Amino acid sequence: MKQATRSVLVNKLSKYKKLLVLSMVLALSISAMLGVVTYNTNVAQASELTVQQMATIKAKQDFAKYHLDNAPRLTKSQLSNREDMFYEIVRDDNLNEVDKELLLNQFGYYTFEVQGTKQSRFDTSDVVFSPVKITFDSVSNTWILNSNFALNNLPSFNLGLNWPNVGDEYSYGSNDYAGILLQGTYGDSNGLSIVSGGKLTVVSAHSSIANKDYYNRDANVESRYGAVYPYRDYHRITGVGFLALTYSYTYNTLGSYVSVVYNSNFANMHGNAVVYYGHTREDVYITGVGVGVVDISISWSKSSGYFDIMSNSDTPFKMYQ
Repeated sequence: MKQATRSVLVNKLSKYKKLLVLSMVLALSISAMLGVVTYNTNVAQASELTVQQMATIKAKQDFAKYHLDNAPRLTKSQLSNREDMFYEIVRDDNLNEVDKELLLNQFGYYTFEVQGTKQSRFDTSDVVFSPVKITFDSVSNTWILNSNFALNNLPSFNLGLNWPNVGDEYSYGSNDYAGILLQGTYGDSNGLSIVSGGKLTVVSAHSSIANKDYYNRDANVESRYGAVYPYRDYHRITGVGFLALTYSYTYNTLGSYVSVVYNSNFANMHGNAVVYYGHTREDVYITGVGVGVVDISISWSKSSGYFDIMSNSDTPFKMYQ
């Protein structure tokens, strides 16, 4: 984020804290007054929904409508770099969550959280996941689901019999996969689709390798229930000693930020969101990927030499538990 722009935004935090509190109070008051609502009977799932589930649908739709009706008026300059500002703010480790929210609100982004729930990170021996965060974009009327994860152990590297040159890259296994999936869904899925704007940002473990953005989802895994991004992790030679008896290297991946953007019909869909990561080692490669209603399916070339993990910190995207 440009320093001048960030300085102006941070200086306005105290002013917007009061506005944010008033906005939240009004939104919660609207939700509290909701009673039993009528659901679209043309939807196939309507007969299977409970009264409480139908109420959550209406409440979530009202959340979106409230912020659409009160979307901020932005300048052409602000509109042109909204997406970049969003990702820079959510990935800024120097900002706490309250300040991040206040800054995002100024650009028309609002975090959607289920009342009375607080998801914690999911930590394994291999990787740490943050819960999926759900954000409503009141300017484009879309929903952004994003998460990040970090590797607990960086892979070692052995050059073997190869003669190294500075800049050479050696892939670690084949493509890795990261994505966000919807589970336990109910409601009207008609018209629900993933739109442009989501991406995977691979965060480098070393400053000598720049972080890299991957915008292309796997075209063979298009599904309204989630998306995955393939990317290559590798070691890069950074220095070579006399007769290549010694050498230094870096690894391009410490972790990643992954996001998926849904169209406005996400307001009619409810369930839980989870993050997935599949990591290959050695000469193992992925032969097939599929995203279904309940799970993601991965086919591997071997029965070992890889790990894949799905977070258990399910983020609910409905108004009430």
